[in-house]
Amino acid sequence: MSSSNRTSWTYYNHAIIPDNAPDQTVDTSEIEDGSIWSVNKKALLVRWTSDFDCGFETDWWWVVKYAPYSFDDLSSNSKKHIRQSLKKCYVKKIVFSSEVESLWRVYESAYKKYKFADNRLFKEQFFASAKDMCEFDCWAAYDVETDRMIGYMTCKVFDDCVKTVTAKYDVESLSKRPSDAIHHTICDYYLNAIGK
Repeated sequence: MSSSNRTSWTYYNHAIIPDNAPDQTVDTSEIEDGSIWSVNKKALLVRWTSDFDCGFETDWWWVVKYAPYSFDDLSSNSKKHIRQSLKKCYVKKIVFSSEVESLWRVYESAYKKYKFADNRLFKEQFFASAKDMCEFDCWAAYDVETDRMIGYMTCKVFDDCVKTVTAKYDVESLSKRPSDAIHHTICDYYLNAIGK
């Protein structure tokens, strides 16, 4: 198990969560002294993982996929959806700051389907955050016919794992299943090509 001296925190879905890998030890000193609430005053709770992969079942869980990733091992239904998605869209790794206008368009479209989101960024905040996104890998799905971006996912890469951070999809393009194409592509890349 790896450890870290200082934990970086972020706000996500009404909770303050650590920005680290699940197997990293969380520094709880900010929780103990109450300074954690400065991350976001609207947070309802602080959530973190301890004793990751402890060897027995608990009430909390992570979805983990270990290498290798095999398309052939997927269910026939999953394979069908991935094949359909790859006929309608293609996926590539991009630099977030170089395509921020397209990313913003997808982000704004995705929020049309969120009824109670309280963490929506305004356009100027989104563009300002682009410089901070260099620490993440960004994968984008594009419509094959129009070359228009229809979805994206950001991932944080650690020494021995990758954590998906954000995924947004254009609501008018969900029938093209960009999520299936992105998930398949990143699993193949991180678990097979580079062996995380």
